[in-house]
Amino acid sequence: MSAIGTVGAVVPPQSISGDRGIGDAYGGCKVSVHDVIGVGFGPANIALAIALEELYPDLTVEFLERRPGPAWQANQLLRGVDIQHSPYRDFVTPRNPRSYYSFTNFLHEHDRLLKHLNADFHFPLRLEYAEYITWAAKALGDVCRYDSPVTEIVTDEEARCFEVLTGDGTQHRARAVVLAPGRTPLIPDTVHSCAVVADRLFHASDYLSRIVDLRLDAPHSFVIVGGSQSAIEIILDLYHRFPNCTVENITPSLGYGLKDTSPFTEQAFLPWFTDYYFSLEPPARRRVDARLRKSNYGVADADVIYELTRLIYEDDLRGRSRVIMHSFSHLTGAHAAGSRVSVDWADHNTGHFFRGEFDYGILATGYRDLGPGDRQELVPPLLGSLASSLRRDREGCVDVRRDYSVVDLDVRSLPGPLFLNGLCEGSHGLGDSGSFSLLSLRAETIANGLYSRLFACTETPVRLGVPHPGRER
Repeated sequence: MSAIGTVGAVVPPQSISGDRGIGDAYGGCKVSVHDVIGVGFGPANIALAIALEELYPDLTVEFLERRPGPAWQANQLLRGVDIQHSPYRDFVTPRNPRSYYSFTNFLHEHDRLLKHLNADFHFPLRLEYAEYITWAAKALGDVCRYDSPVTEIVTDEEARCFEVLTGDGTQHRARAVVLAPGRTPLIPDTVHSCAVVADRLFHASDYLSRIVDLRLDAPHSFVIVGGSQSAIEIILDLYHRFPNCTVENITPSLGYGLKDTSPFTEQAFLPWFTDYYFSLEPPARRRVDARLRKSNYGVADADVIYELTRLIYEDDLRGRSRVIMHSFSHLTGAHAAGSRVSVDWADHNTGHFFRGEFDYGILATGYRDLGPGDRQELVPPLLGSLASSLRRDREGCVDVRRDYSVVDLDVRSLPGPLFLNGLCEGSHGLGDSGSFSLLSLRAETIANGLYSRLFACTETPVRLGVPHPGRER
């Protein structure tokens, strides 16, 4: 790979080039050990793969992904829906604006740059950004093994390495692991055990795959649980997709609040704010969360709010009600009702209970992050086998450093560095909430942390990106 653009480059020790062989630890059988294994190959680890290629190309890296190929939000690529963030906050631009992997270069490679600029979109369409993500993943080559769902991460004490086990029983070994499986869909406890209605009541992350085969002209009835962007997007999609359907919405507030997009509020997605948030004690972090909640949770963009308002108003003019709002309400239960699903909910304020039967229910209830709350989890599920080796913070959550590395109980608890990528909103703030805003800079932080921890560097080298292999600037 060309070294063009490298400033103050530090060449890694010769011993790190190529896979490492550990012989005696496995009865004399030489076993390949990577420097880094990344679990998951969504946007977080794609950004990391690019950063490692551009900054530390000598590291041996493998990513494991459960899906059969690169994809992003495949079940939420709805008509007319955009990405809600600047296209320049992509995999690389804030870190390395000259990178091959930028969204701008993606448009150029597909002869769409001028068309895109002329369209003057406020934000790019989600469909196009999904295409960009797939393009970048494929441009990285064979760095990822697809159809490789990770089932467990354990340690090999003799070899002092991690063993990452996949569904087919294969063992992958590495000196360091970066965990980026995406956040766990939040299924309310009131319906979590209702397996009997699983085919009729499902999370929004499964939306398109569950409704794609339904008859378009049938009088389907749907209930949507939730009151944020994904809920309103699904309501609008159902309304236009099934002209004879009815949609009821169980929402915790009066309706849909406007997302706070003030430039001052948007500073929560800048690096200095991550430093500030990380320095706070947990009670102070929770106070900050409450102040900033309307920038990311329980809110929606103006365009979809006004579209839904117009549809409801126009339906009223026509003497019909295809969308019904149940405000100030929360889900209390669900059970099978023949071939349908029966859903129970209650009004927060009056205490009145209600029940309705629907063909399908969709839970636009968000995702869990790390934290002590009832909507959170203390340890990522895939780290269950390592939980006893991890230090906890004051709230009982896995303790994470500023560079996203997990703190072990002592120097021998883990065989090497373990990082969380995209799971640290509770410790690092809104920039880790699943947004693209800090994706490239977080990838750089993790890449530098991997290098310095793997090779015990006292000083992380300052390096700029190099071009994609075989590409000229």
